[in-house]
Amino acid sequence: MKVVFLEVESKRKIYREYNGGYGTSFNAGRSFLGKALTFLRTSKEKFPYMPYAYGATIFKQAGHDVSIEINTIPKDADFVIMHCSMPNHSVEKDYIRKLKEQGIIVGVIGPFPSTKPELFNEADFIISGEPETIMMKISKEKKIPKGLVYSPPLEDLDSLPYPDWSLFPINEYSCHPIINKKPFTFVLSSRGCMYSCNYCPYISESNYGRKFRVRSVKNVIGELKYLKDRFNIKGILFRDPVFSLDKNRVKELCNAIIKENIDIEIGCETRLDRLDKDLIDIMYKAGFRAIEVGIESSSPEVLRKSKRYPIELKHQEDMIAHCDKLGIRVIGFYVIGLEYDTHETIQSTIEYAKKLNTDFANFTICTPIPGTEFYENIKSRIFTDNYDLYDNFNPTFHHYNLSSEDIIKYQEKAFISYYLRLRYIYKYIIKNFFV
Repeated sequence: MKVVFLEVESKRKIYREYNGGYGTSFNAGRSFLGKALTFLRTSKEKFPYMPYAYGATIFKQAGHDVSIEINTIPKDADFVIMHCSMPNHSVEKDYIRKLKEQGIIVGVIGPFPSTKPELFNEADFIISGEPETIMMKISKEKKIPKGLVYSPPLEDLDSLPYPDWSLFPINEYSCHPIINKKPFTFVLSSRGCMYSCNYCPYISESNYGRKFRVRSVKNVIGELKYLKDRFNIKGILFRDPVFSLDKNRVKELCNAIIKENIDIEIGCETRLDRLDKDLIDIMYKAGFRAIEVGIESSSPEVLRKSKRYPIELKHQEDMIAHCDKLGIRVIGFYVIGLEYDTHETIQSTIEYAKKLNTDFANFTICTPIPGTEFYENIKSRIFTDNYDLYDNFNPTFHHYNLSSEDIIKYQEKAFISYYLRLRYIYKYIIKNFFV
């Protein structure tokens, strides 16, 4: 069979791999400075999409003819697989219609169509859940499913193939300025998160869920060697929801990277309470140069009410200071307009972000993601069903304490006041030009 994985791009840059695969965008504000920051942030970023990487490799290894195409209507495909996001779903739905008009079979993947299948009923089939199990079945049986098909989570992540990046424009991928070395790509070493933040899309049933599953260290090391030997990869970002959930496993992996002398610039995303100085030290020796961390809010009470387990502030500050001392870039994530935020808690969060002075900071607007507990809790207060606006940069529900305009203004204030500080600019210049 000829299988086409179709990438649908629009004028607005969508990061479909992020926000748990629901997709997100970036917008630092409406003003000239906000637009300038938006351009600086997005101009060099281009990310791979891991479900396509695994899916395309699964079909290719089974002997099928596989291609990756962008904004085309392939006429000779047996079927097309499309990832559909939230903030780009209207454009993607238009492509589904065009494909169907040409008589092409269309399959849809992604957590958003898994939770809102009624929006994609023109597709021939929708894979709900982690798509690899069903893709493996289709590739072996050569039988195309129909309707909504549940794909159970993979228990053995070592059964996944190493992605064949020769199918993709690997040299175009970039995570600058988080990871500066290229060629660059993503690696996934674990799935699932045992925490219960009610707004988090990663733990929804249509996504990785709360059951923590890992690849063996041997398997991950094998992929890193494969990436270097086959594709000359020099930079990677682990896309695990919480990379250091099991600190002992991370130590074992880092020791193996050091022992095998795998020279690669590495980044990851994790929680600061899942780091300590000894672990950070060994991660640095193994090549880690960037760590993304969710801080979200400076208010423990606001976090508790969102079912996010607060991290002791001194520990947070100590871990960031230790990373800074070693030369590991830290990227802090913050959320503006959590359900119980007030004017005071948001202003406090903005000031706390400046105090931490991480290398980069991202301020998103709290968004109810279908499939999350938060979405169900506030469903009656959601004022728009235009999911193109569900990109973490638009208010979509009536807040208890803040107007939508308040939230938009606070987000722009956060970005501009954070990046246009002498303390930040001085640190950026010193670290990027003199160290």
